[in-house]
Amino acid sequence: MRSLSILLAPLVLGLAALPGCSDDEVQSPADLEVTLLPTGSSAPDATLIALDDSELELSSLRGQTLLLSFWYYDLKECREEIPKLQDLWSEVSTQRNDVAFLAVNLDDPKEGIEQWWKDNGFTLRAVLQDDEEVSEAFGVESYPTNYVIGPDGRVIYRGVGYEPDKIRLALESTATGR
Repeated sequence: MRSLSILLAPLVLGLAALPGCSDDEVQSPADLEVTLLPTGSSAPDATLIALDDSELELSSLRGQTLLLSFWYYDLKECREEIPKLQDLWSEVSTQRNDVAFLAVNLDDPKEGIEQWWKDNGFTLRAVLQDDEEVSEAFGVESYPTNYVIGPDGRVIYRGVGYEPDKIRLALESTATGR
């Protein structure tokens, strides 16, 4: 029996480390998504802060397909996702001019984000939020969380973690001629 406990310990510990999980409970990805805005609902308008300190209203991007990625540097999953989103952004931005990607940071220091962006050559746009109000408006409680918002301002996709096939499908669903 002891050997079974040793074999299962890493699995149990790994599950407990999922984003948004407490030490006492293990949550499935579906459980982590329960607070997110439903698909088809209108995305709230919100004010984000660009790294140059200018304000960006989400409503100003209406008419474009928008990928919002909520992230936090201290989480390994987020640090792994941003380079993947950068690769997707590099691909999509050369094919379409009606798409915007915003990496919405939870509350890391602006200087640290700027340095990480510079060190890695990221070109997708990093933005900040004031007191987690944007995360709260979108029901984000786990990181990373991604949304794809259609040109009409409605949620096309929402999910916790990086699901490239689902994100790509949501982005493609808004391409002209579909």
